[in-house]
Amino acid sequence: MKYSDEKVYLRHIAEYDEKELADAVEEFFSQSSLICGLTAQSRVLLKPNLLAKHEPERAVTTHPAVVRAVIRALKRRGIVHITVADSPGGVYHAAVMKAVYRQSGLQQVCQQEGAALYQECQFGQRPCEQGRLVKSFTWIAPALEADLIINLPKVKTHVMMGMT
Repeated sequence: MKYSDEKVYLRHIAEYDEKELADAVEEFFSQSSLICGLTAQSRVLLKPNLLAKHEPERAVTTHPAVVRAVIRALKRRGIVHITVADSPGGVYHAAVMKAVYRQSGLQQVCQQEGAALYQECQFGQRPCEQGRLVKSFTWIAPALEADLIINLPKVKTHVMMGMT
């Protein structure tokens, strides 16, 4: 099974302009063999970079405008099973996750766009058949169920690293 199209897509956009974001996502999606292979019944997980409970203006998490643009692009392709989920560092509990999603603006985006927002905090094991030392990994439930995971990282400075 192929897990990646082995490309990283990067585009600088000075502001979170809806049209510029939509154009960038469309350009990337048109180049991705994984996106082209999706069907209406594909289960797609969008993984924003959550960290802590901060509003979008603080630039701590993936901006909700980026998540919105990706949800809309998937919906234009007929995808109906879209879930937004992440497991940030620290306490992984439903009350904490709800607060992070609400403060980051992702809850509102999911409600407006009709995407599922995962807050149940369930996880399971995925075997690593080719692993020599590690035989399995613990993943959050929607990652185990997804046909495709789209990582939406946030480039930022970090107190423990120069940049993440």
